[in-house]
Amino acid sequence: MHSKSRLFLIIITVFVPIAGMAKVSLITNRSGQEWTYTAKNEYACPVQVLLRYTNENGNEEIIHHVIPAYSEQIVLILSNKNLPTFRFAYELGDPFLEPEDVEYWLPLAPGQVVRVTQGYKTRFSHKGKNAYSIDFALAIGTPVYAARDGVVVLVKDNSRWGGNRKAYRGLANYIVIYHNDGTFAHYVHLKYKGSVVKPGDRVSAGQLIGYSGNTGWTKGPHLHFMVTRTGYMDRFSIPTKFYSATGPLTNLMAKHFYAVEHPSVNIAVLPQTNTNSLALDAMGEDEGDVGAP
Repeated sequence: MHSKSRLFLIIITVFVPIAGMAKVSLITNRSGQEWTYTAKNEYACPVQVLLRYTNENGNEEIIHHVIPAYSEQIVLILSNKNLPTFRFAYELGDPFLEPEDVEYWLPLAPGQVVRVTQGYKTRFSHKGKNAYSIDFALAIGTPVYAARDGVVVLVKDNSRWGGNRKAYRGLANYIVIYHNDGTFAHYVHLKYKGSVVKPGDRVSAGQLIGYSGNTGWTKGPHLHFMVTRTGYMDRFSIPTKFYSATGPLTNLMAKHFYAVEHPSVNIAVLPQTNTNSLALDAMGEDEGDVGAP
């Protein structure tokens, strides 16, 4: 008898950050003894994928690819009688892109004065991958603005919970925006339903994106802001410069106040308000892991 080749379609979906959000999946297609692996990226930014598999000699091999936004790409073709054993992982971003030397806008409305409660490289929670993070003490509901042009890739705003307990880790609301040089801006601890953007939206610097809150593992209401770049299957924070009419602000310091200025706005004609007017002495900083991607 003549046996016909069989066609199998196996879809394997890996880590999905939040139900209903974009994802990366590995589609495995078999035709006869040939296996084709296709990575599908549904995010509004590139992703890198890593496929570890065992070849016919029993040795592990590694395949690494960068998949553009909203696309799919064949990453591996194998001839094998049986389904090869493999592991699949991904990380947002393209590790081959280099961050540009740019000035970000302070992520608040111009004309305000904001207090920093935690700066770079603290023993507290700004360490490791989060070392170059900044905490701005803000009253709940303070408008938050995009610090740079980009596209929204991640939004979580369904958490109502936050406080000074480890149990709140992972419950922070956040917005993550991708920039054209491969970096990401993270806006964390937003209020419940505090986002006015969604994944895929393109935003401009100075555009309203959401409202600050106190969700996740925190000591008080604040905005955790950091910029990350992508390494090999990893992401980590990098130093950020902010715009000021008198020269760029670098390494913002805890317990210092900073006037919010945007290049396109003359703050001299705006009333000076304070983003932390409800509690000038509140800690307003991360208690531990910020719990955001």
